[in-house]
Amino acid sequence: MTSIQFVLYMGWLKVAEALLNPWGLDDDDFETNMLIDRNLAMGLKIVDDGYGKTPELRKDAFWDDQWVPLYSEESAWEKKYKHHEGSLSQMKLVSPDIGSFRITLGIKDPLTAALRTIRK
Repeated sequence: MTSIQFVLYMGWLKVAEALLNPWGLDDDDFETNMLIDRNLAMGLKIVDDGYGKTPELRKDAFWDDQWVPLYSEESAWEKKYKHHEGSLSQMKLVSPDIGSFRITLGIKDPLTAALRTIRK
């Protein structure tokens, strides 16, 4: 093995090692478990301690007493909203008495059909 091959082999080995463990285990690397645990704990603490405690509403420089919609009400009524329509929404049943139906799978007697499959 030449020295160039050795250098290239060791370089690719370091790349593979970095790909296997991208955060590393050195002293200067992040401890991701600690970061995740702390952020989860702080998020839960904020939610638990702040529930039902909304701050009072105070006027600031951007306070506006008059509310103006982004668009006129006429244009809002003119817009056609597309909604999802299922594939069976336009299906018409032959008789209103037919509320449900069974699909047979070609098995004549379920008990004997089960026995036939066990015997095979």
